[in-house]
Amino acid sequence: MDLFKTWEKINQEKFSNQTIKKEEIMKAISKESSLTINELKKRLKYKIYWIVFFIALFIGWFIFSLSYPTVLPLIGTILSLYLIGFFVLFRQYKKMDTEIDPSMNILATMKKNKSLMEKALKHENYFGLVGFPVAVVCGLILGDLYEGQTILEVLSSSKTLVRILIFMVILVPAMKLLGDKMNNIAYGKYLKDLDTNIQKMEELV
Repeated sequence: MDLFKTWEKINQEKFSNQTIKKEEIMKAISKESSLTINELKKRLKYKIYWIVFFIALFIGWFIFSLSYPTVLPLIGTILSLYLIGFFVLFRQYKKMDTEIDPSMNILATMKKNKSLMEKALKHENYFGLVGFPVAVVCGLILGDLYEGQTILEVLSSSKTLVRILIFMVILVPAMKLLGDKMNNIAYGKYLKDLDTNIQKMEELV
């Protein structure tokens, strides 16, 4: 009987120690993930600041070009893209947590913030697919527009269309690759770290 009680006590202490160790590991993962989420949100904020900077530039450019009505539609299109991009990214930014609240479901919070960050980058990628071609066209026909030609007049030239097509084939993929590489440098490591912590937490829960 005494032997049985002793064995039961040992098992209880072992289970208690395992529980404490598990809680400590979960707490460490939560703390590390909080730092990662905070860094991701901070870097997304810097991206939004850059968008605001370009919006201000294009507004200034629009005002400067008021006496050149043929240029305004193109500037307005680019400005609209940046404004849409700003509101979409800012919405994702506001939904992200600065840190993990221990009173909340830690695993669910980690997954939510990872999803929000990935959605923000995915939306930026979509806007890039539209914005890069617009930027190429703008750079190639801007001089003609300032000379008084309309967009339709400029694009009616087969020479201009061929030039646009060539630059599209060369520059748009290059700009896309550069954008993806920059995002991977800025966010890739932190998203991988967060994903690793999510997997660890799933094994413990």
